[in-house]
Amino acid sequence: MTIQRQPRLLSGGKTGDKKDRSNAVLNPKMLACQWQKGESGNPTGRPRKSPVSDALRELIDQEYSGREKRFRGLTNCQVLATRLFEQAIAGDLGAAKEVADRIQGKAPQSVTMGGPEGGAIAFMSLSREENEKRIMELLARAGGPDRESVN
Repeated sequence: MTIQRQPRLLSGGKTGDKKDRSNAVLNPKMLACQWQKGESGNPTGRPRKSPVSDALRELIDQEYSGREKRFRGLTNCQVLATRLFEQAIAGDLGAAKEVADRIQGKAPQSVTMGGPEGGAIAFMSLSREENEKRIMELLARAGGPDRESVN
């Protein structure tokens, strides 16, 4: 039995050498199969796999099938919103926050970074000895171990 070798994708240069392929030239048969510049083989991207989210989206639009008569004729989504609103009105702060976030959007959070007293953050490049000295100063200030107990 004869084993047929697959045609090489690269010709010229050492194809087994992964470090230097600068001399390699693509096989002309393979050039026809390549994507052209600016063309994508998967324009929509990788498909998202979210089975739980998909199932919830399907259930949320279905008609309510629970026991409470007051919700008959409503969708599960409408029942969920009604119950959340009722909890918020009853004083549940978590539910009230969720209702407010859904209606008005989440409040923007601002984060300010700065050095001491709001000034610039100082970046230092210290030698090993200076780093050790600074660490010992900070440990002493924090009430940490002294140099003898560290070594």
